[in-house]
Amino acid sequence: YKYKYVRWEAEIAVEKDCTIIGVNLNGSKKFDEERTPRVICDIGAVFVPFKPKIIKYALENYKMKERGNFVYQDSFYKSLGLE
Repeated sequence: YKYKYVRWEAEIAVEKDCTIIGVNLNGSKKFDEERTPRVICDIGAVFVPFKPKIIKYALENYKMKERGNFVYQDSFYKSLGLE
């Protein structure tokens, strides 16, 4: 029952050209194709684990790309002290 609201919110965010930051609740640093709503796949969003420091960084610094699914490299997480 929650899925339709997540999809609706994502559709509105995409429609309004918002920066999309996908947060993986399972802690994964990778793009999770199985759990990511289709509406935010391949739209230039970045995907991060559910950790305050990387979410804060993405909110302050990420600029949407035209296409693709982006993640930060392991070396970047190390530089933030998240490894």
